[in-house]
Amino acid sequence: MVVDGTTSHVFVSSPQSSSIVVLDFSGNIVSTITDERGADAMVVIGSVLYVTLTTAGAIDEIDTGKLSRIRTLRSGLVSPADLVAAAGRLWTTTGPCANWSTELVSVDPNSGTSKTFKLPADSVIDVSTGTPVLAQSAREDRLGNLKDVALTRDGTRFITASGAPYEFDEWRMTSLAQDGVIYPAGPYPVAVAVSHSGKETMAGGLWQPYGQDVYEYAVGWPSSALQGSHTGTTSSQVYDRGLAFSVDGSSIFVLTGDQQPGSVGVTFNVIPAA
Repeated sequence: MVVDGTTSHVFVSSPQSSSIVVLDFSGNIVSTITDERGADAMVVIGSVLYVTLTTAGAIDEIDTGKLSRIRTLRSGLVSPADLVAAAGRLWTTTGPCANWSTELVSVDPNSGTSKTFKLPADSVIDVSTGTPVLAQSAREDRLGNLKDVALTRDGTRFITASGAPYEFDEWRMTSLAQDGVIYPAGPYPVAVAVSHSGKETMAGGLWQPYGQDVYEYAVGWPSSALQGSHTGTTSSQVYDRGLAFSVDGSSIFVLTGDQQPGSVGVTFNVIPAA
């Protein structure tokens, strides 16, 4: 899910249906962009939405105004997953997630040319020169089944959502160590987001069929939880990485659905931020 403040649209990718659903900030469907095979990770740069196509091995460009494909920027990748824009390039991966064969790929968003690098594990990577440099490395055994990460507004810390422990932990970027701030929750954390406008709050989502599945805290103040929500049901839970704030921080967008193989129903929830 990607929020575009320029067009006031939310883009939701669906690998199973090979499409991207476009909604407004009230949750109304504006359009559906089809034939995006295995559409997965996305990032917006200016008026272009870039999306990795996991089953086509490619990166497509989408015009955020016309809501249509511009071109295939890059092909020949193997199961490209995450997508990040940094240092004037797009960064993704190529290679199956097995036997340490996954590699880091930089792609020029203008020409589509790419370079492939060996992927450092458990690291912070400086890509400002165009060639990745290992800036910080650490292995963390505390986090079980890590699902999502969100940077704080100043970029000095990040908050994690993992299947265990049943909380959202805060970490320093400089050392990749915990800073001591823990946002209490329950089983099982799968998503986290931080507002970047208005008051700085964090929202955490749980795979939790029976109780509260969205938690909110003021960043840095875990002692007092803000008003939370229960958005799912016994057959519809929060998706991995299924949280985002609106541009002004007043609303939280939450994706819920039946996540059993073959299920197709997805609900786009819009709830007021605390």
